[in-house]
Amino acid sequence: GEAAPVRAVPAAPPARPRWPEPGQPAPDFRAGAFRLADHAGKPVVLVFFRPGGETAEPALAVADALQKRYAGKAVVVALAVFADAAAGVKDRDRLKLAVPVHDGAAAAGLYGVETAPRFAVIDAGGKVVWTFT
Repeated sequence: GEAAPVRAVPAAPPARPRWPEPGQPAPDFRAGAFRLADHAGKPVVLVFFRPGGETAEPALAVADALQKRYAGKAVVVALAVFADAAAGVKDRDRLKLAVPVHDGAAAAGLYGVETAPRFAVIDAGGKVVWTFT
């Protein structure tokens, strides 16, 4: 008899990164001049926000307040997602805030960010200790 034709089985799509759960190691990333690994030994607060969105103002205000409150003790970084980082800088400047704003596209991909704002606190050992969506 003849062999049955071999059918190509489509490969499973790669698993999408998921938003990290507390206790998981935080994926390292670079966002412009900021690199997460450079801040090992200090807690880091990641604030993912959507420039120009209705939640951009409160997310940036929280990031800025945390930066002022924990200056020297923790690193706070605002990561613009779903828009150009320059738009995030404009939002920050319009609000007269000082928190650094970086392009969060690479980080958003690694962290599985699908909505904003999102917050993650990473401890000095590089583990996620708290998240808020």
